[in-house]
Formats: sequence, structure tokens, C-alpha cells
Amino acid sequence: MRQHAVGGGNSELITSAATALRTKRYWTAAAAIVYLAILIARVWGAHRFLHFEETFMVGASRSLSLYAVWNDFAYGTFIQRTLVEISSLFALKWTPMILVALAVLTWWMSTMWIHFKLIHVGTADAVAFAGPLVLCLVPLPDLAYIGINGSIGFPLTAAVIVISSISTLPNDRQAATFELSMFLLI
Repeated sequence: MRQHAVGGGNSELITSAATALRTKRYWTAAAAIVYLAILIARVWGAHRFLHFEETFMVGASRSLSLYAVWNDFAYGTFIQRTLVEISSLFALKWTPMILVALAVLTWWMSTMWIHFKLIHVGTADAVAFAGPLVLCLVPLPDLAYIGINGSIGFPLTAAVIVISSISTLPNDRQAATFELSMFLLI
């Protein structure tokens, strides 16, 4: 490697690192926009009514006490019931739209979580973009029964599986605690 007389080759390395960082930011911004657009297009029209399982959850959260809603029947539906409780804070006519928005936000956060972890591990930009894109393109389940809110356990489970399989042990204790808590909540 050839060294320059004044300053060495450090300026080229700094420029190269800045360009790589800027490229990763562009890929991340593009991924965020594309994933969100796909997820919104998938659920378009589903915000008009509540689905079968969602009606029971919304009815229970509006008519029963918080203790009665969080009984032992709620095992395995912690995140879904939390989203229903959030949507119950608003008027009933806005409940389907808020549930769809929260479900899309959950799917989007799962895809972005996978995207950031793939970038952190050091995979190529196109692979870090295409991996979560596969999750966005998974068809929704039959909307007549479980609804969009009932299906949010799938992207969270997929994200936890992908993240736990591509990293051995997180170096950061906060990241390890967060990933473990997400795994337990699903």
C-alpha cells in the first residue's frame, strides 16, 4: 500500500467510511418507506370493520374491568390485548382504524428490527433489504376470523427467530434484555 508524504492515506479511509455510512442510511430510509408502503397496501380496506376475534377483545376491554380482561385466558395474546386496550381509549368508530394502524406499526417495527440487526451483523445492503422484504410479502391470514390484530404474533416471532439465529450473544446487556423480553411476551 502506498503512503502519501503528508497525511498518509487516512483521508481516503475517512471518505470511504463516510460514504459507506451514508449508503447504509439511504438503504435504511428506502427500506422503511418500501416496507411501510407494502404493509399499508396489504391491509387496505381492512380498517372499515372489526373482525371476529377482535370484536370479542374490544367488547371485553370496553365492558369489563382491567383485571377481568387480563385473566388466564389472555395467555398468548398479551400484545394483541395490549393493542386492543390502547384502541379502546378512543371512540368506538375509530377502533378498527386504530387497530389496523397499530398492527401495521407492529409489522413494520418487526421488519425494521430485522433490517437493523442484519446491518449491524455486517451483511450486504441488498441482503439486509431483501430479508425483511420477504416478511412484508407474507400473505395475511384469513381476515374473517382472527383479523389483522390477531396475526401480529407472527412477525414478532419471525423477528425473534431471525435475530436470535444471526447473533450469538448480544454484546449489549440492554439489547439482550429487550430480545429476551420480546421472546417471552410472544
